[in-house]
Amino acid sequence: MNMIMDNGLLIEVIYKKKLYQYLEFIRLDNICQKTYVTCKNIVTGEMYTFDEEYIDNIITNIQPKPDEEENPVAI
Repeated sequence: MNMIMDNGLLIEVIYKKKLYQYLEFIRLDNICQKTYVTCKNIVTGEMYTFDEEYIDNIITNIQPKPDEEENPVAI
């Protein structure tokens, strides 16, 4: 399983004082003057939709993706 996304960005969301980790941002929706953030857990495949009003914090974990041509093991 490739734990690093194509854009190299994973996020953590603290929602109603609960931590959600290993999330990939999917989309942002505005419905009836409310904003919803949809994310996918890359480990379990679960989808989460968070009401922006109850998001306490969003933490980005940037992980650089190695170049495909470069072999980081070989010296």
